[in-house]
Amino acid sequence: RTCFEHSGLFLMVIKQHISKCFDGILTQDRKKLKKLRQETSKIQAGANIIVANIFKTLRLLQHEDIAHAGKYAYVVSALQEIAESVRDMIMRCHVHTSNKHAGLLPVQRKELQQIRKSVEALLDDTSSILLNREAFDYRKVAAHYLDLKQLLDDYDLNQIDRIRNSVSKTRLSILFYGINNVCLKISEQTLQLLTIFEETFSLDEES
Repeated sequence: RTCFEHSGLFLMVIKQHISKCFDGILTQDRKKLKKLRQETSKIQAGANIIVANIFKTLRLLQHEDIAHAGKYAYVVSALQEIAESVRDMIMRCHVHTSNKHAGLLPVQRKELQQIRKSVEALLDDTSSILLNREAFDYRKVAAHYLDLKQLLDDYDLNQIDRIRNSVSKTRLSILFYGINNVCLKISEQTLQLLTIFEETFSLDEES
């Protein structure tokens, strides 16, 4: 498998973990989140395997292929950032529930469901593109990220109002913002992988 195909598989696993994490925190399922936290080492292991394969590829690159080399460094950075972000999200949610803090407010759960849809859609589309090495409409896929950004801006204002009105307590606010920030980071790095793939795909077609 190529670097991008491995990355596509990795994003599929990431999406599964994010979905389970959302399920756990939205239902305050401590057991599910505890089990998920115990599995986080698999995420880093998956990223490490891809990184090792990338370094192997770099060693084998011929001089004429050096145009691709610079792209691999960005892939490594994106994969590591995604892995760390997912682990952070799972840990935050597990700690919150294991300490038996109050569950998310109904309105917060509703907003997080919308955030979830945008992140999962971006991960789904990107993983499929990387796995199949197929032509795609970049703007169509990037639209998921733009939708997410708009939602985060809107929900940030909503959360500020909740804080001012003492509707959302400190721990809930920290959790809510923490989840949103992680989702933004994951989406940014996923889009970075897509951008690198598009640029590399163009180089391959020109060569």
